[in-house]
Amino acid sequence: MAGQRMFCTAGWLQNDGNCYYFSSRKKSWEESKKFCESQDAQLLVIKDNSTLSFIRDNSNGTGYFVGLTKTRLSWQWIDGTLLDKFLNIHGSWSSFSCARVSSGELWQEVCLKSFQWICEKKAYELQRHQPGLLPPFAL
Repeated sequence: MAGQRMFCTAGWLQNDGNCYYFSSRKKSWEESKKFCESQDAQLLVIKDNSTLSFIRDNSNGTGYFVGLTKTRLSWQWIDGTLLDKFLNIHGSWSSFSCARVSSGELWQEVCLKSFQWICEKKAYELQRHQPGLLPPFAL
């Protein structure tokens, strides 16, 4: 039976079928977003406690931009979903429209300020085939 393995590009960490890039440089939120897009990825979207724990365990308390921004009425992830109730965002500054994660918590932040960032994308699947089951070559 053919199996599969998940892997990530060098410099990315793999967790639960996804790859994560923790930047060492600092950029604005928009520049961070563009960097992730150039890597066929997006700024981090946190959907569950498992992802939040992984980020907390690998971030050393550093603040990283994530894919969360404030619209007129609510906080929205870069994929269009709303901020889930299991996460709270700290701060009450009306002019802060972006977010960073630090020590496993979300904080409101100024979008033009420079922070490190986290990108995410799906891990690559490496298919293992049984000998003799490789597809034929086109002649």
